[in-house]
Amino acid sequence: MPESFDWFKIAQAGFVIMMILFIWPRAKHMWKESPKGSSKDWTTYAALMIGVVLFILLLISMVRS
Repeated sequence: MPESFDWFKIAQAGFVIMMILFIWPRAKHMWKESPKGSSKDWTTYAALMIGVVLFILLLISMVRS
């Protein structure tokens, strides 16, 4: 591989690190200021996730047979 490929990986890693450093303060603020979920919210979330898992299992079973 050309030598520039190594520099590309280094630049890419630097970009990812800078992006994380740029986003972290905003994400921390959003985490602190976000509304907390009620019991009903979490029950709805769990029901939706179970529905998604069951749908994926249905699709897998349809493909296998």
